[in-house]
Amino acid sequence: GLQSVRLLRALRLLRLMRLLRVGKLKQAFAIIASRFTSLYFLMIMKVLSGLGMILVVNHYIACFWYGLGLVYHENSWLQQANVAEGSFSEGYISALHWSLTQFTPATNNISPENVPERLYAVFVILLALGVFSSFISSITSAVNTLRAVRMEQMVQESKIRQFFNERQLSAELFNKIQEVCRKRRLFEIRLQENEVRFLAEIPDSVKARLHEEIFLPWLLTADFLPAWCLNTDHRFLRKVCHLAMRECYAVSTQDVFNNGLESTYVIIVQHGSMGYYVKAQDSTEFDVKERWTVKEGTFLCVPTLFASWYYRGKLNADRGSCYYVSIESSSFCGLAQQHAGALYQYMRIYGMLLINVIEARDLDRQEVSDLDLPRWVLDDIRDRTQRFADALNSTSNSAIRQSNLILNNNVEGKAGFYGSASWNSEMSKN
Repeated sequence: GLQSVRLLRALRLLRLMRLLRVGKLKQAFAIIASRFTSLYFLMIMKVLSGLGMILVVNHYIACFWYGLGLVYHENSWLQQANVAEGSFSEGYISALHWSLTQFTPATNNISPENVPERLYAVFVILLALGVFSSFISSITSAVNTLRAVRMEQMVQESKIRQFFNERQLSAELFNKIQEVCRKRRLFEIRLQENEVRFLAEIPDSVKARLHEEIFLPWLLTADFLPAWCLNTDHRFLRKVCHLAMRECYAVSTQDVFNNGLESTYVIIVQHGSMGYYVKAQDSTEFDVKERWTVKEGTFLCVPTLFASWYYRGKLNADRGSCYYVSIESSSFCGLAQQHAGALYQYMRIYGMLLINVIEARDLDRQEVSDLDLPRWVLDDIRDRTQRFADALNSTSNSAIRQSNLILNNNVEGKAGFYGSASWNSEMSKN
């Protein structure tokens, strides 16, 4: 009869079970939200996701409430609310309104008219106590977090203002510094290793493996390392990753290095876009036209490993947060001296050839920057280095077979080189 038709119509609501996919959508939204760096955005998304989940729960509660009204048609809330003869949408909206009022202090003119409806209403009220309380506490936590962040920013701004007032510095400089600080606050920095206290407590061997997985893929892209070193010198590479490399970052407009200062580390751009500037000839100012975009995977200041090197330009972050890996030159050279062997010989030859090319270009008044040389030049240096190293190894093997005296002389000579001055000083002399 009419009651069965209405019940079948209500069963259409089961199609809305597809809303269970909201759980998967929530995970997708969480992944997307993690790509954004604004704390405010994450807090807003958290509140909106809580509202969405409450609407989903209320949807199902309204469906069952509407179903109860259809089953007990003669004495139900549908009759009491005068929507029994109305359309499906009118009944559903009334049921959803009743469901939402159970979660909030709002009022409505719908009430249960029979025992099943009253039992269901009691169940919904108990459920609403837990769900709505949890939602309110999450909003309170989000608001408190935002207040704490904002309070810290206000304290820092107050200290900057006090610093300028006590020294009677210009308002123009104060406004410029404020603008720089405002831009930097727009970008969150990913978690650094030193911020995770647990990582400081793990065994050194485990930490070495952690650094290897972080840095080794970037280190192996270096032109000063031969392709065969991963198989023959993995222990040395692991030490370099653990003891000589670290993660660094720069936010928008922040300088990584400036012209004229002495370089102590090699830079590998890991993520983000940076700008490299050089000075115009016969000028003390940087020429904005002489600017190169430094992309991911670019090496800078490689000669630092082989000789004393002074920055020839300025590197800063273009926009957003930029991350780079640094290789500390003195630590790298010390590890290479300790390791010795064919790899050390290869890098020593590579360094001499690289410095020789740079000096020749300087004499010819060709432009030399902190960036890598052209690719064809680096490929030529690598080929010459490998041929020279192979020739030295062949000569050394022949000498060893001819006489033990030559072997002893070679060993003594190597001990004197490895045990004396630093690699950088030796390269500078060459």
